Amino acid sequence: MTYLLDTDVVISHLNNKALLSLSFTTPPAMSVISYAETLYDIQKSKYHERKNQFTALIQDMSISVLPIDKRIVTQYITIKLALEEKGVKLQDFDLLIAATAIEHDLTLVTGNKKHFNRIKNLRMA
Repeated sequence: MTYLLDTDVVISHLNNKALLSLSFTTPPAMSVISYAETLYDIQKSKYHERKNQFTALIQDMSISVLPIDKRIVTQYITIKLALEEKGVKLQDFDLLIAATAIEHDLTLVTGNKKHFNRIKNLRMA
């Protein structure tokens, strides 16, 4: 594992707006947060067949779904406190995704680089 897929990249792929075009040398991962956000997006849309596409994407790319553990929670708190000191607010789900990438030493694949670049020690592609 080298990459963590952000929710926006997965949803864009499913909507055929932007295909995952990185050539992964190892299977990527996704946070359980991105997994939940993607399933929620599918359920609220009128395109419920995308759930099958999502399942196939996970299987075809051998994507690991990473849980939230105590190390990630500790990293999340560190990130949130540092950003609050600077007066920066980001959504908790985004902070948990970033914390997952940092704790697992993964590069976050996201279309929201401007959004995430305020987080120290987070690598992005």
